[in-house]
Amino acid sequence: MLPMEGRHIRLRDIRLADLPAWERLRAPDRPWYRFDAPWGGPPTTDLVTAERIRLAETIEAGTFAEPRVRLAIADAATDAYIGTVGRYFKSRETDWAAVGIGIHDETYWGGGRGTEALGLWCGYLFEAFPTWRRLTTETWTGNAPMMRVAEKLGFTLEARYREARPWQGGVYDALGYGMLRGEWAARYPDGFAASVR
Repeated sequence: MLPMEGRHIRLRDIRLADLPAWERLRAPDRPWYRFDAPWGGPPTTDLVTAERIRLAETIEAGTFAEPRVRLAIADAATDAYIGTVGRYFKSRETDWAAVGIGIHDETYWGGGRGTEALGLWCGYLFEAFPTWRRLTTETWTGNAPMMRVAEKLGFTLEARYREARPWQGGVYDALGYGMLRGEWAARYPDGFAASVR
């Protein structure tokens, strides 16, 4: 199943050669931090260094989780690292997982790369976890690009937590979108990858 190819991006395991770009894209002044839960602030230099060491150890040992918890997003033409997709559990007991995406290199924003990346990732997860009935993705009304990605893929807005995210003088709603396995299968009967080729 890996790597997964889209028209503009590919999802694959992170590589040692990606780590300089990975680290550069975590500098505290990167524009993507304005959208990805900015109230938490960018990670400290110590956290980035610790994560880079852990990533290098995982890459060198080849001990990626199976099925994957996170994948690199790479440009389809150059294979350059540009971001990540990931998953985490809302509830392990009920197989309820949430998915997320970050195109960390702003020169690759637009053009449907986020939609492709999240679509390939959701397809991978529904195939890798046959008991999962749903996927969730969460964002806030200050992140219009992520709202568009969820809507383009056919996620349903299931939760709106009003005025939940005060940030830089504004107050924003937190949003939860959901996709059921049956809805995904009906929307992408030949799989999401076939829809972008």
